[in-house]
Amino acid sequence: MSEINVTRRNGHEIWWTAFNKPRTIFGEGGDGFTFYYDANHSRVMQTAMADGTSWSKFYIGSLYEEEHKDGNIEARHYIPTPAGVVGVWIENSNPALGEFKYYSKPYEAVGIGLRYCPLILFNSGE
Repeated sequence: MSEINVTRRNGHEIWWTAFNKPRTIFGEGGDGFTFYYDANHSRVMQTAMADGTSWSKFYIGSLYEEEHKDGNIEARHYIPTPAGVVGVWIENSNPALGEFKYYSKPYEAVGIGLRYCPLILFNSGE
């Protein structure tokens, strides 16, 4: 994958792929993100360094994410329906941190369009 251009903005340097998606974002102090894509240009992995801590996140389509950080693994299983994602089951290598989140349907309130309102229905750590 070759980068075709570099953008500098607000102290950040962004390298772009040939298919116009961000490849690497460098910030001040060595912080940064690197993105990896498959043959269909879908993101499959992200690595990051922020405040001296590094982490990685892996993606399988839009239904699964797995984040590795500080010796902990957090997996997010998104629950699809024909109307869109209705919730996410979050598994954690630390069982006290696992939870289920349900997203209510969008609605208009006082002229503010809300996409989803997360509501924690169950947290196994409580």
